[in-house]
Amino acid sequence: FYVTLVVSRVPWPDRLSALVSGHVRGADEGARLVRRSLMRYANLSGILIYRSVSTAVYKRFPTMSHL
Repeated sequence: FYVTLVVSRVPWPDRLSALVSGHVRGADEGARLVRRSLMRYANLSGILIYRSVSTAVYKRFPTMSHL
């Protein structure tokens, strides 16, 4: 029960990536860079949150320069 509750609250990037790819249309270089940048910012925000919660993530990314 507890594991299911915790895992259901973890933000998975799959749903966001599907939304980004659906809303940022185009096959040109500019659209691809926008999609990539949005997902990089989403991953960065997740890592910043995980650093404050998880010691394993904090050990992997101890300072901002490690990001």
